[in-house]
Amino acid sequence: MRSLRARIALTYAALIVLAMAVLGAVLLRTEAQRYRRLLNERLEAEALLAAEAARPLLRANADMATLNSFVQRLGQGSTLRITVIAPDGAVRADSSHDPARLDNHAGRPEVRAALAGTIGRAARRSDTEQRELIYLAVPVQENERLLSIVRVATPLSAVNAGLREVAFTVLATAAASALTAGALAAVIAGAVTRPLQRLRRAARELAAADFRRTPILSTRVAVGGVEVAELAGAFAEMAERLRRTVERLNQERSRLDALLAASSDGLLALDAGGVVRYQNPAAVALIGRAEGRPLLETARSHELQALVRTALREGRRVTTTFLLEPPPASPTAGIWVQATASPIAGGGGWDVLLILHDITEVRRAEITRRDFVANVSHELRTPLAGIKAVVETLRDGAIQDPTVAEEFLGRVDAEVDRLVQLVEELLQLARIESGAELVVEEVDLREVLGACVDRFAHMAERAGVTLSLDLPPALLYLRADAARLGQAVGNLIHNAIKFTPPGGTVRVHAEADGDTLRIHVTDTGQGIDPADLPRIFERFYVADRARSGTGHDRGRTRGTGLGLAIVKHIARAHGGSVSAESTLGLGSTFTIALPLAGMPPASP
Repeated sequence: MRSLRARIALTYAALIVLAMAVLGAVLLRTEAQRYRRLLNERLEAEALLAAEAARPLLRANADMATLNSFVQRLGQGSTLRITVIAPDGAVRADSSHDPARLDNHAGRPEVRAALAGTIGRAARRSDTEQRELIYLAVPVQENERLLSIVRVATPLSAVNAGLREVAFTVLATAAASALTAGALAAVIAGAVTRPLQRLRRAARELAAADFRRTPILSTRVAVGGVEVAELAGAFAEMAERLRRTVERLNQERSRLDALLAASSDGLLALDAGGVVRYQNPAAVALIGRAEGRPLLETARSHELQALVRTALREGRRVTTTFLLEPPPASPTAGIWVQATASPIAGGGGWDVLLILHDITEVRRAEITRRDFVANVSHELRTPLAGIKAVVETLRDGAIQDPTVAEEFLGRVDAEVDRLVQLVEELLQLARIESGAELVVEEVDLREVLGACVDRFAHMAERAGVTLSLDLPPALLYLRADAARLGQAVGNLIHNAIKFTPPGGTVRVHAEADGDTLRIHVTDTGQGIDPADLPRIFERFYVADRARSGTGHDRGRTRGTGLGLAIVKHIARAHGGSVSAESTLGLGSTFTIALPLAGMPPASP
């Protein structure tokens, strides 16, 4: 019969080995799934990039030689095999093989899926390369017409090698941990099997006393000799550690309570009957105080109730998104919430954890992003449509008339200039919004504004507009990015000249108002409708006067609607603001206000 020490050691070792085996299997499976997922994402990205790169050639119905040369250049320096397949399954180009020698691919599973309009995936043996490959195919469509299929492939051997490396690392770590744990188990088993009778009496005394009696307990047990004294010392140390552990657990529980209380997400624990047993302050702010009451009674949300029931019934995590109405008498509007209900096993009456995450700002940002994409698409489509119309007219015979051809080429040039301006302003706005660092230095305001006025003097003269600069006698200095500040003022001057009729005036002036420097650009143009004023600093917003144009401005390319947005972001980057005042028929005044904090005193 094995000794108690051996049985304890073997039991500990077996449990640890089993745990390490399970952990290793889980880790291996997780890493394998992650590895395959990343590979699929990379293949999909490569396929989409290749499809977009080949789209012009496919749209132009390039011949097989041209297309094959392009695909081979695309696949140089890569382990990927790129194939272009016609809608009938014929191979038009291949980066690794002669397309003329390849069979029709219409029957390949990944190609069938791509022909159906989805992304096709397959892992199979290639008859051409005589090895296992992973394939991913994407359709290339143009105006709902299938141009071709672009497929990428990579050897499965590379994937298997990566998985083998992960498996070896996990198994080696598990084996080393098991050996270490086995040795530790043997040591623990030897300590446990020492004089059991005295240890039992010591344990009974410890069970009948609190932690403060541990030194007395150690003295009583030590009477049996050196070995028992060592055991008593270990026992006393264990009691002390237990006391520290209990204190640490209490402290961690307090920290957990504080963490839950500080969470910005609403957290609720519910029992099987849907009664709220715990909620943190964020949850109170979202649905009101609900502890000890049914969730439906306070939240008044059938979506939440259905979510909790589904999690309890199916025993899995469930997530939904919905508009949550605020508590009664709350001044706040409804908010969009992402709610997640997770079953709790062994929660002692806490059966479901409900997490409420406020995604109102996320949805607002998504709406803003969609609007921005729509606006950019519209702004790009307009000049492109004009260019296309001119090209079609020239192709129909107008190019034979030099006068007409010159006029039409001028229109194309104007539309291209508009596209270039749009792209430049988008890039400027993106750099400013991303927080690009300003080159801050001591700036002489007279020099900055003087340079702006000089830059637009010729434009004002051509438009028949008087442009003037009016500054106080004292020199004004401030710390700012001179280039950005000049760009902002220049945008305002450009707009003022553009929308002021011949004979009008544009005046640039500045003043120090307490701790604020104000730069004004005033014009005598047609003015802005009061309904447009709150929105003129939005991206792509163009007021009615800009759409119609003033007398001298008719016939020019309309603005992009980005100039004032750039002014606003430049002002904000300097810690300031921009505003506008306007009266229809009398003109407008735009004002950039910048803080003077930290500015050196003005020179006499």
